[in-house]
Amino acid sequence: MELQGTRGEIGDRGAIVWILSALIASLAAGVSFALAPLLQGAVFPFFLLAVAFAAWLGGRGPALFSLLCSMLFAAQLVRAAPDRTPGQLVGPLLAFGLAGLGTTELIVQQRRRRLAESEAAASGAEADRLRQMVEKAAALEIRQQRAAMETIRRNEERFRMVLDAADAGLWDVDLHAGTAYLNERFLESLGYRREQAPRTPADLLEFVHPDDRQLALQHLQAHLRDGTASDLDVRLRHAAGHHLDFHVRGKAVVADGLPVRAAGTATDVTVQRRAAASLELVAEVSRRLAASLELDSQLGEVAALCVPLLGDAALVEIEGIPEQGAAGDPALVDALRACGRSESWARAERRTFLARGDALPPQLRAAGVASVLCAPIAPLHLVADPSAPAMGWLGFAFGGQGRHHDATDRMRAGDLADRIALVAARGRAWSEAQAAIRLRDDFLSIASHELLTPLTPLQTRMQLLRRQLREVERGAPLDAARLGALIDGSELHLKRFATLVRTLLDASRLTESRVELAAERLDLAALVREVVERMQPESQRSGSTIALHTVPVPGRWDRVRLEQVVTNLLSNAFKYGEGRPVDVELFTEDHKAVLLVRDRGIGVAPEDRQRIFGRFERAVSARHFGGLGLGLYLVQQIVAAHDGVVLLESGGGSGTTFRVELPVTA
Repeated sequence: MELQGTRGEIGDRGAIVWILSALIASLAAGVSFALAPLLQGAVFPFFLLAVAFAAWLGGRGPALFSLLCSMLFAAQLVRAAPDRTPGQLVGPLLAFGLAGLGTTELIVQQRRRRLAESEAAASGAEADRLRQMVEKAAALEIRQQRAAMETIRRNEERFRMVLDAADAGLWDVDLHAGTAYLNERFLESLGYRREQAPRTPADLLEFVHPDDRQLALQHLQAHLRDGTASDLDVRLRHAAGHHLDFHVRGKAVVADGLPVRAAGTATDVTVQRRAAASLELVAEVSRRLAASLELDSQLGEVAALCVPLLGDAALVEIEGIPEQGAAGDPALVDALRACGRSESWARAERRTFLARGDALPPQLRAAGVASVLCAPIAPLHLVADPSAPAMGWLGFAFGGQGRHHDATDRMRAGDLADRIALVAARGRAWSEAQAAIRLRDDFLSIASHELLTPLTPLQTRMQLLRRQLREVERGAPLDAARLGALIDGSELHLKRFATLVRTLLDASRLTESRVELAAERLDLAALVREVVERMQPESQRSGSTIALHTVPVPGRWDRVRLEQVVTNLLSNAFKYGEGRPVDVELFTEDHKAVLLVRDRGIGVAPEDRQRIFGRFERAVSARHFGGLGLGLYLVQQIVAAHDGVVLLESGGGSGTTFRVELPVTA
């Protein structure tokens, strides 16, 4: 519509120009006609002016139209002249036509030149105006872009400041720019500096544990594809080389259906996971230990369960159990074993030992240990002496640049040690109970034999007495010597039987309570001589002789109990002395009475020197030597009741010396 209107306007303007050209030509004709008498036939100049004006006004077309009209009007004017013939018109008209054409062309060319210059000037101005407009628009757009970029930069700085100020691990990944950012808290938890932080998503993926990397990548791709919230547990590499457990959450930003950014939080759950795993470990160890009382077969399983949670190597050692529980790196196990044998914390001090770095013992540092944790396996404090050394120890070690032990590990190691101590105590109690049962059975068998030993000959003598009485009743003479011998033998066996019963009674009383003493003033030398004199028949039966050396030692003691001590020591010397001489000495030393009873018999092995003072204990088989195994037990209990001590010296095969030390009281 607009184009058609423009064409209509141009057409209307051209028609007007053509009409004006005809009117000007008519005006020129009228002026020429009016001024013809004065011009004397020179009418062409006015027509030429009309043609020139038409050319200037409308161009070549209107000019030629005006020329044609002018030539017609000029021909009429010339014809109307009385002195002109038609033949005379041809020349002036041709000349006028040529002049008109020349003038028209000249004016048209001039008009075109000016129009071109005008259009060129207009075009230049328009171009300048357009260029200025473009430059202004470009400058405005640049200023707007710079302002937008500055706003984005400031917002990014504020965003990073917020991220760094947060008390949680935060991460941001720009997928469009291919950048990754971790806040200071996140880097701090991983042990990295800002210049070590990952800068691209690929760098961030390298921080993931190799075993978790594929799962993390699949989870991230599904999260970006579906636009759902991400929730993932993954292990990330610490600057020290080990890996920590993190719970990572995030959300993707989607534009035009494509993910452009993802951000979220990362929480270090290593302590919680480790604590949960430690509790599971303690529960599993407890279950394994509760399954059997044979601890020596379970130490290896316990050590294996502790690797790698509590260390790259684990070692369990308990006194009395030859088999050690070891698992993990052999070099670290050897280092733990060597250190445990030399360090004070192994058994002498009942405390948990934790060290790392420069605080480690030199031999552990030399073996490449980064952190060590040792817990004593001690008896239960409710039933054991707190000052007693530990029965064993439990050790763990991390090597290289691995993680270090912390307070949680210390607590779990203590829990494991307590459970092992409980099982060890239970196992030992079970073993002791079994040993006590065996000892009881042996004692009953021996006691039965010992009690029957005097009863059998006594019964035989009673039968001989009855036979003797029957012979007397039948009138046979009474054989007094024979009858006296039978009575003396019977009394001897009755005394032996009474001694056995008294010994059993004393052992029973000592088990229930302490020995009750009836102290009186006496000379210990006289007491010893009386007992030695009384023991002469037994000495003769054993083939041993007694060499007695005493000095007067007055004091306050329980006569009956000390007679029992001397009697038991002499009986022991006669039994194991192999018929060789027995020495008895009594003297004073540092306000103490010292009694020595020395035999030259089989002696006592070093491992039996403490055990033989136990109830029902003996150093040799009961098949070869009789007795109830209570003599030395009673000796020790009676001497201890007098605040004294009993010492044993034996060379193993060269005899035994018992040394009794009693404080002398006025």
